[in-house]
Amino acid sequence: SVNDPAVLGQQIQVYPNPFAGQTNIVFELVEQADVRVEMFDQTGRLVQILVNARLNAGEQMFNFEATQAGVYYCRVIVNGAASVTKVVKQ
Repeated sequence: SVNDPAVLGQQIQVYPNPFAGQTNIVFELVEQADVRVEMFDQTGRLVQILVNARLNAGEQMFNFEATQAGVYYCRVIVNGAASVTKVVKQ
């Protein structure tokens, strides 16, 4: 799991959730890792790739701004392990 403490220093946080303008995806890497953060709409269509890079250890924060209200899914992939979080745009 991507929430393995060997990879992440904390759980993935998405706030505010639900959000009106933009939301923040925050997590901490305990070591350098390959990271991809993707946002999908409720139909499963990829809306945006927030990052796809090798990142250094430390706190990571990415912003997501949606134009349409609805349900979105944030998928965070760290070294091949994925975690999905539901995000709601008001």
